Amino acid sequence: MLGTSGEVKELEGKIGPHLDQSSRVDAVVNFFGPGEILTMGDHPSSIDHNAPDSPESLLLGGPILENKEKARSASPITHISKDDPPILNVHGTADALVPYPQSVSFNQKLVEAGVSSNLVTITDGGHGNFGKATDQVNRSVSDFLSKHLRSDKSITIKDQGFKAKTP
Repeated sequence: MLGTSGEVKELEGKIGPHLDQSSRVDAVVNFFGPGEILTMGDHPSSIDHNAPDSPESLLLGGPILENKEKARSASPITHISKDDPPILNVHGTADALVPYPQSVSFNQKLVEAGVSSNLVTITDGGHGNFGKATDQVNRSVSDFLSKHLRSDKSITIKDQGFKAKTP
């Protein structure tokens, strides 16, 4: 959310000693984060995301489908703009908590907006359980951060898919 909400006035804080500082970040590594709360329940999951007691409903203070405007405001995909920082999305296709299509659509919308965004897909990977692909994921993250935070322009980041067998 922080990656797409920089400069969104309604989401800037109003307390604390650093109100003169921007909340915009320079790069984002998104590990299987929800991109669009309203569509969380559209895909198979181990929980009913539209239920009144789902994590998303609790965040909004009521059921998602009864709080659509709040759900939109709380969704990173809503705030995408072409000046967002580079984003690396990492998600397993077998994630039972946050459906994999969340990262697919989020990445697609970022690219369509002109944001530097890549999706690392972990085939058969779960919610943070990347098995044998963990080392490859760590290298991708390190390369991404080196390129965008250390300005190592010799590094090329590309969309990748890794095979992972969950234990």
